[in-house]
Amino acid sequence: AGIGIPDPDRALYQHDAYCRALIACGVDVRALRHDPGYPDSCFINDVAVVTPTVAILANFGDRHVRQGEQQVAASLLAGSRILKTITAPGLLDASDVARVGDHFIIGLSARTNH
Repeated sequence: AGIGIPDPDRALYQHDAYCRALIACGVDVRALRHDPGYPDSCFINDVAVVTPTVAILANFGDRHVRQGEQQVAASLLAGSRILKTITAPGLLDASDVARVGDHFIIGLSARTNH
């Protein structure tokens, strides 16, 4: 929509800067291998709500292009946290969740339901 042609070098630079900013804030950032089946997988924050003890894996719905990507997060988090999964008819896109202290704010959307 008039935003131009993607610049891969700039995107890599921006992604690296994003990772460095997260690390500077104390976030544990881990690099995963590239998966051409999931082109958005460089932003795994959509697939799980993660706390120090529990990870809640998203459910995007069967027809969503990211459905299945949660397994990458599950394999990374297994053994270090209790894993819970949202199942149908529940939908959860972790990007609709914000943690504020000990509370979670959950936005209802087409991607996250009650």
